[in-house]
Amino acid sequence: MSGPILIIDDLATNRIALKAQLGESCHDFVQATLCNGFREARRTRPQIVLLSVGDDRLGVSLCRRMKTDPLLAHVPIIAILRMGEEGTSNDAPAIRRGALHAGAEDVMSVPVDATLLLARIRNLRRVAAEAQDMTPDAVLGPESFATSASAQTWFGTGPAEAAQTFERPGRVVIVAADRGEAILWRGRLARFCHHAIEIMDRTDALDAWEERRGRPRGRDAEARTPPDLFLVLSRRDAMPGEVLGLVNDLRSNEATRQCGIIVATSDPEIAAYALDIGAWDVIGLPVDFETCAILLSRQIARKRGADRRRRAMRDGLEAAVLDPLTGLANRRAVLAVLADTLQNAARTKSCCGVLVVDLDNFKAVNDTFGHAAGDIVLSEIASRLFRVCRTGDLIGRIGGEEFLVILSETDLAETLAMAERLRRAASSRPVALASTPAGSTMKREAHSLRQTISIGLTTFCGEAGRSSADILADADRALYAAKTAGRNRVIRSCASIKGSRGEDVVPAG
Repeated sequence: MSGPILIIDDLATNRIALKAQLGESCHDFVQATLCNGFREARRTRPQIVLLSVGDDRLGVSLCRRMKTDPLLAHVPIIAILRMGEEGTSNDAPAIRRGALHAGAEDVMSVPVDATLLLARIRNLRRVAAEAQDMTPDAVLGPESFATSASAQTWFGTGPAEAAQTFERPGRVVIVAADRGEAILWRGRLARFCHHAIEIMDRTDALDAWEERRGRPRGRDAEARTPPDLFLVLSRRDAMPGEVLGLVNDLRSNEATRQCGIIVATSDPEIAAYALDIGAWDVIGLPVDFETCAILLSRQIARKRGADRRRRAMRDGLEAAVLDPLTGLANRRAVLAVLADTLQNAARTKSCCGVLVVDLDNFKAVNDTFGHAAGDIVLSEIASRLFRVCRTGDLIGRIGGEEFLVILSETDLAETLAMAERLRRAASSRPVALASTPAGSTMKREAHSLRQTISIGLTTFCGEAGRSSADILADADRALYAAKTAGRNRVIRSCASIKGSRGEDVVPAG
């Protein structure tokens, strides 16, 4: 994340003092007044803005203007709360909430703790870097079609997330040693937010999700999953290791590592360390509960945004390697595995089997029953073949009704046996269809048909000079022979048998 830190304050002494507090922090600084701060921000493209806000609300207005500007909306803003001579401490919470509503990531009151400020800057830089890493430009590169203006127009691949028409209430777990204090917090927060709030001690916060693991069922499905956010309450006499250890454990726990964490503490040192080890936010004590509710809602929104981006990336990765109709590996993925399997077999002097599977008379299925029925048949046969395959095998769809099966560490006899099991499984029972064909003469059993397959196979035992293209060609020729011989049978390639000039036929049984 490049760019300077922009300090905006009308008083030069305040700007200089803030810069001095940050000291030798390896940052470049730019200074501006409230009048020219917006223009300076657009000119310098800062990585962080430290913006003075006060009872005159000019800073809040500037914050809102920057957050609504497309060029600056992504720039984190830390509001520095300075009360004027006419301001009172009673005004501070309202100004703080106003700055947060305007889009400021944090509001810190003067005198600013330098350690906490630096920790907050590091925290915001990490958040910005993580968000940038999930953009199409970062994942695919700026020259990719998926990041081009055309793709963003046609397919919606731009960085903006889809507008959410409805957001269900979030789930918050308050973690506190004093249950009475946690009950007080829950009651006060309920006045300002609609989120579901649960109370746990440290042990339950870490272990409850392991006990609730399993497929969610019924009305308690949500209770089986970790919350959106943990709110960790630090006692005034708490040792730093007590709070920081909990944050570290939550962040490293497999079940809770993606959850948001907010730490409430009166100790700036604990707050700074908490931000550095993975807390998303900190709340100073004593607390204004209305402000706390704003922070809870903001971090829950961040959590859900991160969840959506992870789902989108997972869906994208699945789309890159899976066939959408059958759920099997697609052509690109299965051919990549084939190349790796052949290399491993050549290196270890082991054997592997390669089978090309084709559905018999499938064109007639589409022509007679329609393409929707054809999709049902393809999906069902793919499911049957997948269930027969062993854990270490791979099956993928490489063309319309054609599949490729890779059997690692499998000799010729085992390959033949597996091929026969696959052939029998495909036609073991009729495939139920969704509709009845009009005027069809195809043999069927009341809205169903029995689908057979033909299989051509070959094996590879590290023979020099045989590439993956050669292997596929051998299996494909054997498949063609199976079709010519009458379908519903297994034929192995002559390349599977050293010295053989013919093909070995396993007829339909």
